[in-house]
Amino acid sequence: MASYEALYKRKCCTYVCWDEIRERKLLRPEHVQITTDKVKVIRKKINEARDKRKSYVDIRRGALDFSIEDKVFLKVA
Repeated sequence: MASYEALYKRKCCTYVCWDEIRERKLLRPEHVQITTDKVKVIRKKINEARDKRKSYVDIRRGALDFSIEDKVFLKVA
């Protein structure tokens, strides 16, 4: 799940997708291409940030080994 979807509970829309195209043109093709390129860059940066945070978490999270009669604290949220 993308971070935008997790935060706002809906898919990310760009200005290009907010109105239906009828007989008229909403934007010139250059504007559509620029907007699409910017959305790609934003998604790439979000993915890079998510991967970086995930790598930090993965380093700290390790397998735990317990044996019989070990005492552990179980936190229930």
